[in-house]
Amino acid sequence: ADTFRMFCLLYKYHSNVEFSDDRLSEAASLLKRFVTVTDATAQVVKVGEETVQNTDDVRRRWTAADHDFHNRVVRCEDKVVAALCDDFDTPTAIQALQHFTRHVLAYVGEKQANIELVRNAHDLIVRYLSMFGLQHVERSATAPETSSADDKDRAIQAIVDYRSRVRELSRSLFKPTGDAKA
Repeated sequence: ADTFRMFCLLYKYHSNVEFSDDRLSEAASLLKRFVTVTDATAQVVKVGEETVQNTDDVRRRWTAADHDFHNRVVRCEDKVVAALCDDFDTPTAIQALQHFTRHVLAYVGEKQANIELVRNAHDLIVRYLSMFGLQHVERSATAPETSSADDKDRAIQAIVDYRSRVRELSRSLFKPTGDAKA
């Protein structure tokens, strides 16, 4: 189900889609990449927290690499939000997340990766993929689990609210003429 959902996310909701095994394989590969990245970041956070518990030096100054990575986290979220605000452009949002995963893996590979920044990157990826309904992406490196029923209820309510606002706006913009029956 997640593979098909990823396949659908790679196309705008109002465009025609040609289904093929190759395109489904591409979606499966992309999904696998996201799972690999979230698993890796969760592991780094877990190991980092265990190490911090065993040392007194919890805080350290950010390096240039930390600042650069923080800026990449912020830019990724900005791109995803902008894409979703632009007619719910999921292909662009997924592309931004996919591009971001390259930077995440490079940063996680550094010996002195900041655990909080890794957690932020992890949670950003998981939050949006979970919002898109992908179930097999690890939930969070440290945050308590939220009920998927709660997530679904919030998502459904958001869709209902959005649809109501669009309906109200269209009714206010396109008032029926005297020729139309009510």
